[in-house]
Amino acid sequence: MPYGAIVDGTRYVTGHQRHRDLSEFTDYSAGLYRKDYGDTADVNVEVWPEKQALKGVLIPTTVNKCGLGLYVTQGFASITYLQEAAEDKEIDGRPTYVLTDFDPSGVSIADKVESELQTRAPHSAIHVKRLTVYREQIVWWSLPSRPTKSSDTRARKLRQLHGTNSVELDAIPPDRLSSLVREAIDAHMEPWRLEQFRMVEREERNTLRQVFGGAA
Repeated sequence: MPYGAIVDGTRYVTGHQRHRDLSEFTDYSAGLYRKDYGDTADVNVEVWPEKQALKGVLIPTTVNKCGLGLYVTQGFASITYLQEAAEDKEIDGRPTYVLTDFDPSGVSIADKVESELQTRAPHSAIHVKRLTVYREQIVWWSLPSRPTKSSDTRARKLRQLHGTNSVELDAIPPDRLSSLVREAIDAHMEPWRLEQFRMVEREERNTLRQVFGGAA
């Protein structure tokens, strides 16, 4: 796995964004512009990975290419996090794809997300799907496993239902994980339409560069 795919989200550098000159600042500012791909789309999509460390794997596809938000839960999502998400779903009922470990907690996370969103957005059609890791994927892709923590009260149920040890979400190769997410997104938005949005975005970015450059 390349180093760029691993993210340490706990350490930050604090300071101002500095620029060599106005030309560099103009280019930087125009590059910040992002078109709302979901504004005219039939449906918005949310991707919820369990792990902060996988942001580096998923941001290029989910955020940069598809213009969507990446909702990192860091295990079970907080009530505040779920409430804010539910308020968005009240607007357009967007589907949610959850990515978790195959362990007692991971298997329960998607169920918890779905039940909480249904409670907090009772007038919306809530669609939550755990995209990975599944028992079948473990077999198909020969994913390495680890012993399930016996201290977890749900461990016995996992073994009874699936007859296997736990598997980390990180065990899926980065390219395969990205492709899996992209296929789920493409089921809701045709690739040609996405490319059309990106083309318009590039043109509008260039317009901003010309405007800023002229003002400078």
